[in-house]
Amino acid sequence: MSFWSKEPLFWLFHAIALACYLLVVAVLMLPSPDWLLYTVLSSGSKMVFLLLGCFIFRFLYQKYAWQHLQLFHLAKYIALTSVIVSVMACSLSLAISYFSAKWVLAESLYQSVILHGETKHKVLELAWNIFSCIFMVLGWCALYCFVEHRKLHFATKLENLQLQQALKQAQLDALHTQLNPHFLFNSLNNIRSLIRINSEQAIEMITALSQILRFSLTHQQADKIPLESELAIVDCLIDIAQLQFAERLVFSKQLDAGLMQAQVPPLAIQILVENALKHGVDQRKSATELKLTIKRNNQQLNIEVSNCGSLTPVNKQTHGEDKTAVGLKNLTQRLQLVYANQASFLLTEADGKVVAKLNMPLQIGRENAHLAC
Repeated sequence: MSFWSKEPLFWLFHAIALACYLLVVAVLMLPSPDWLLYTVLSSGSKMVFLLLGCFIFRFLYQKYAWQHLQLFHLAKYIALTSVIVSVMACSLSLAISYFSAKWVLAESLYQSVILHGETKHKVLELAWNIFSCIFMVLGWCALYCFVEHRKLHFATKLENLQLQQALKQAQLDALHTQLNPHFLFNSLNNIRSLIRINSEQAIEMITALSQILRFSLTHQQADKIPLESELAIVDCLIDIAQLQFAERLVFSKQLDAGLMQAQVPPLAIQILVENALKHGVDQRKSATELKLTIKRNNQQLNIEVSNCGSLTPVNKQTHGEDKTAVGLKNLTQRLQLVYANQASFLLTEADGKVVAKLNMPLQIGRENAHLAC
């Protein structure tokens, strides 16, 4: 941060404004040529001191981040700056012009006006200059604050767009690798075995698997989809998992009425179910309950996925990076992107159960495309 601006347009604007002001003063004083140099000198020094005071305001504005102040407090600083700067600038410029009057005014004018002029006229001149300068400084500070506010607004908007683009790209990359390859290979092997036993069921499982893959590819760009579509793909996932786990998987679903068109981030529930299958059902030899609960709580949508088991640190996995952990991190990023601080995700363990809780604002909408297994 520097006292002197490094932007050429900043200096060009002020140079043009100062030149135009002095030009107007000179033109107005043409009928009184004896006062021309004196007036231009007085007005020029006054404007220089005013600008220096405004630059001090700019320096303090940036140093102490006044752009984040409430409007009342910012207005108070602007008003205080205007009064202080105007008094000091007018006093200094008046002093300079009076001291230089001996060399720039005719002797008769110097004697009659400067030396022997009435004091009240000098006081009135100073008061008028201060009064007029206050409005000029007020205008400069207000304009500067407005420009900085707009710059901050557009900079923040640009940063948000860049962040959104980066998160969406990260989301796209993560979702491409989100499906657990072991789950995929096991599913294909189970389907291959099922073909000889029950070809019709094998065809249904192939359809379900293709639905999952198609859903992952076609819904990645959407911020939200109907809960109905998300649950359809979860049902496909459970149908395939039943092939692998058979009686070891006990799945139940509880859903409040009227929520099928509630909007949720795509793959939000799927990744929670997949995480429960891998770290809950797959890690136990006995029958394991996996429960999905979706409820309405005033204007909030509460989603819970619970399963028997315990939390296992991802960094202790022995087979490389956990794909479901990538999905959970991706889910957290998407919640922040779509809902800001209005949504939350929490993974807890209590009484031998792992519970994934997802809370978000309840938004009811409609979408034409729906999936069903």
